[in-house]
Amino acid sequence: MLIVFGFRNMPIKSERVNHINCPTCGSQNLFGTAHRRYFHVYWIPVFSVGPTDIELKCESCHEDLYSEEVHVKWDQFKYYWYTFIGLYLIGALLLYFMLGTMLR
Repeated sequence: MLIVFGFRNMPIKSERVNHINCPTCGSQNLFGTAHRRYFHVYWIPVFSVGPTDIELKCESCHEDLYSEEVHVKWDQFKYYWYTFIGLYLIGALLLYFMLGTMLR
């Protein structure tokens, strides 16, 4: 039986970052995308392993920036519920089997 598992980066949130100026052109038209690294089984995310990076793109000059350059905090970006869908499925299966054996 072949089991596919590993680590992947997943974009979890994309939003406008208004309180930071672009170091290249000085405008406040930055758009940020946060990526989180997670462990997957059959490409279903099981649990998060930690943050990887936040990519920023200036919509005025189209310059790509990273969080180290402009000091964006990771706390601005929240999790989506499907980031932990694998844990939810494993928990539901364990609960199903535990209740099934207790009711017999």
